[in-house]
Amino acid sequence: MARLMRIFGSQFEGGTPPAVVATAIWHAAQHPDPPLHIPVGPDADVWVEARERLSADDWVSTMAEPDDERFIGRLADACGIDTLDGPSLYARLAPVRTLARDYTAAWCSQDASRVASLFEEDGTLTINDGVTARGRAAIAQDAQGFMTAFPDLVVTLDRLEPRGDAVRYHWTLTGTNTGPGGTGKPVRVSGHEAWTLGAGGLIARSTGAFDAADYARQLAG
Repeated sequence: MARLMRIFGSQFEGGTPPAVVATAIWHAAQHPDPPLHIPVGPDADVWVEARERLSADDWVSTMAEPDDERFIGRLADACGIDTLDGPSLYARLAPVRTLARDYTAAWCSQDASRVASLFEEDGTLTINDGVTARGRAAIAQDAQGFMTAFPDLVVTLDRLEPRGDAVRYHWTLTGTNTGPGGTGKPVRVSGHEAWTLGAGGLIARSTGAFDAADYARQLAG
């Protein structure tokens, strides 16, 4: 019980505010096929993934570990991050959340240079194991390709997920493919980018992924 209270206590300090929960409910209501369960906030994401990573026996064994130091180590291994000491992950991610909001707004701006400006000067962007765009000029060129294909492009920030030394940015893209040579079909696709941040607090490396097959099906109609 003391261990559980320590875990809960670490999340109370700067915990996920009610407005974030309300936003998650709104997005779920807009989704054509919402999932049954929706973890809200980075603390919830970490615990759900940790529980899924371990078998029931491993989970019980970790929580019942008699040695406190070994318990701390095993829990950190399971979660991939320190969850025992405050502030909450929501509070720890505050600077990244600002970056993510600016990044999301940049994608919606039809100004590819705004997207590139949020990367370090020698930053990289890789999508679905494709050719890596290195440097702001190349990143702006990749971003411009999407903006040209989807003049009404809208990107929404779904959630941020801490991943050890990295952060995973989950997004949803909606738009109509009415750019040059486009099919005129509406598209809605979700994906994520794993970010490693640089010394300047900007994105040093982004490795993204989305369901390319589903994307192609929607484009074809």
